[in-house]
Amino acid sequence: MDIIAQKQIRSFSNFPKDHWVFLCVMQVQKELRERGILFEIKTYIGDDWYCLDHQIAISIPFYLYDRSLFRYIKKYTCAAEGGSQKEVLKILRHEVGHALENAFLLKENSKRVLAFGDSSKKYPRRYFAKASRYDYVHHLGGGYAQSHPDEDFAETFAIWLSSTKTTRKKYKSKAKMKLETMDTLMEEIKGKRAQRTRAIQTDSAKKDRRTIEHYIREKVFERGSSLRTVMGRAAKELFSRSQTTQNTQALHFLKSERKKIALRVEKRSGIPIIYSEALMKRFEEISTVWNLELRTSKRETSKLMENYLLSNATHLIKTGHYKVPM
Repeated sequence: MDIIAQKQIRSFSNFPKDHWVFLCVMQVQKELRERGILFEIKTYIGDDWYCLDHQIAISIPFYLYDRSLFRYIKKYTCAAEGGSQKEVLKILRHEVGHALENAFLLKENSKRVLAFGDSSKKYPRRYFAKASRYDYVHHLGGGYAQSHPDEDFAETFAIWLSSTKTTRKKYKSKAKMKLETMDTLMEEIKGKRAQRTRAIQTDSAKKDRRTIEHYIREKVFERGSSLRTVMGRAAKELFSRSQTTQNTQALHFLKSERKKIALRVEKRSGIPIIYSEALMKRFEEISTVWNLELRTSKRETSKLMENYLLSNATHLIKTGHYKVPM
C-alpha cells in the first residue's frame, strides 16, 4: 500500500489561505454582494461537499487539498467532485443555495413552499430525471433538481445567481415561474441580516482520523452496492473486470451505443427510449465503479444488451431500477 493511503484525512485539513478553492468562495461571495444579498459564506474542510439541513456552514472536501490527491481519490472512488475552478463554482453556488435557505428560514416561506414543494418530504433513495426543460432548471446535471424540493431550490438559486437575462430565456413554464419566485424571495431578503448565523462544523476534517485507504473503502462500498443489485449481477455477466487496456471499456461502449440500442428495443417491444436509456445509464455507473470491459466484440455485446433489455426492462422499470440512486 502506498504512502498516501496510510495518511489520515486530518493531514489534509489545513488548506493555505490563498488556496484556489477559497478564491472561488470569494467569487461567489462577490456575486451575492452584487445582488444585494448580505449573507456571509462560511466554509470548513470536511470529507465531501454538503450543507446539512438547518445549518449554514458548507463542507469543502479535503481531497481538493492539491491536484494529486484529487486525482488519487477520483481514480479509486470515481466520486471526487470539483476538479476545476468551473466545477467548484457550480457546486458552491448550489451549496450556498442550501446555506442561504437555512440562514433566512426560507423553507417556512409560503411562496417557497408553493413553488418548490414541502421541504419535509423524505429524500428518495433513487429518482428518475425526466428530460424536460420546462419544469426544472439544469445546473449540476443529472436532473438533480428533480430529486427533492430542497435540491430544486438550490439548483434554481444557482441558476438565479449565475445567469443573465439571455441565459434565463431558455427556461419556460414552471422553471421560469420558479426563477421568478426566486427573484421575489431574494428581493425580500435583500439588504437584510440572516436569522441563523451560527456555523457548526459537522464532521470537520481536522478531527477525522480515518486513513485515505479507509475513506476509499467506504466510498467504494457505498457506490459498489449497485453491483449487489439485479443489475449489478447482470453487469458481471455482460462485462468483465478490466484486466487489460486492450479491450473496450464498458463505459465507452454504453455511452456510444446507448441511443441505438434503446431505439431498437423500442421498435421491437414498444418500451419508450427514455426508460431503456435510463437503465443503460445505471449500467454505466456500475461499469465506472468496477472498471468493467467488454467480454466479446462490440457487435455481439450490443446484441446481448438488447436482448437483456427486451427480457428484463419491463420488470426493472416496475421495480424502479431505472431511477438515479441518491
